[in-house]
Formats: sequence, structure tokens, C-alpha cells
Amino acid sequence: MYVMVMTIECRLPYINSLKEKRMVRNRLLDRMKRDFKLSACETAHADIHNKLVIGLSAVSGDPAYLQNLPDKIVSFVETNIEGFIISADRDIFPWQ
Repeated sequence: MYVMVMTIECRLPYINSLKEKRMVRNRLLDRMKRDFKLSACETAHADIHNKLVIGLSAVSGDPAYLQNLPDKIVSFVETNIEGFIISADRDIFPWQ
């Protein structure tokens, strides 16, 4: 069993309020959870309207699947937000 942990930091220059950010965040998180079967939530900068930091985790018995998953997630985020990714960090750990 393997665990993938990932954080994605995004800049949202076209978002002008926390209400708009919440709409974008909720739509993005719901789609990621549905499409990739993972856990995801906002982990930092909740009070800054033009910055979004998402924490993600996934579990699989296949390490190759988890190696490819972060690239798919980054592509998904890039196409589903009106902004850009500042950073995307990931780690994969064996679980005993």
C-alpha cells in the first residue's frame, strides 16, 4: 500500500472576493474528488481571496498509478481554474 501526499498553490488574479474564491474552490475540489477518487481540501490562505492552497492525498496498492497521478492532477487544475499554479509538491510513501 502506498500513500501520495500533494500540495498545489494557485494564484487566482481574476477573483475579487472570498465568495468567488469559495465557488471556484468548491467546484474544483468536488470535481477532483469525483474524478480522481482522492481526499482534498484547502489547507492555507483561506482569508486571501486571490490565493488557493490545496492539500491532496490518495492511497493505492499500485505505486505506478500514484507516480502518474500528480501530473494528471496538475493538468486538471490548470484547465479548470482561471489562474495559474505557483507550485506543486508531492511525496509518495510506502504504508505498512
